[in-house]
Amino acid sequence: GDWSSDVCSSDLLKNKKRPLYINGGFFMLRLINISKKYDRVIFDNFSCSFPSKGFVFITGENGVGKTTLFNIILGIEDIDKGEIFIDDKKILKKDFVFIRKNYINVIFQDYGLIDYFSIEENLKIPLLNVDKKYTKDDFIKVLKEVNLDKKLNELVKNLSGGEKQRLAIARTLLLDKNIYLCDEPTGSLDQENTTIIFDILKKSSLNKLVICISHDQKCVDKYADI
Repeated sequence: GDWSSDVCSSDLLKNKKRPLYINGGFFMLRLINISKKYDRVIFDNFSCSFPSKGFVFITGENGVGKTTLFNIILGIEDIDKGEIFIDDKKILKKDFVFIRKNYINVIFQDYGLIDYFSIEENLKIPLLNVDKKYTKDDFIKVLKEVNLDKKLNELVKNLSGGEKQRLAIARTLLLDKNIYLCDEPTGSLDQENTTIIFDILKKSSLNKLVICISHDQKCVDKYADI
């Protein structure tokens, strides 16, 4: 269908290129009339819909609510009122353990790796409670996907910052979930590695929903679908 003009009730989300979703299309994630306040109001009847795939950026000044929105989607921040739908199912607070296990992967700025473990051991950590069995060939393949030319027994402490972030993304690709939440994934990287990371995420967004908090306006303008 046509692109909808009813995109979002807040200017928090990046929307320079085109509206957020297609009329009659499939929404992976919907926030309906969300309200949240601390000592001040963060969201007041905020509504937004995210497509099943694409690269969406959350931008704005400090304090506007980027991290709060991130945490609400992840289910680690309660809402005061409103509804959340993922994969067309209404999500209650009790459901978020299941959602985090089966639908959402998180990529942080600090990588979330253990330096004195090998690359292979770090890849295995999030797979401990996964039914699917993975082989060394699976690990080698995913390292190639993120252009990480390292041996599986290489200690993570020997990797550069950019290589660590690529390894963190490789771990995300292995789990093959529907939504990637990225919290300033290139915040501590130089421009060369920033480009590499965003190129990988852009490729992933062809089949997944990638939601990224970023202050890098040049990358937002270059990579955002929304």
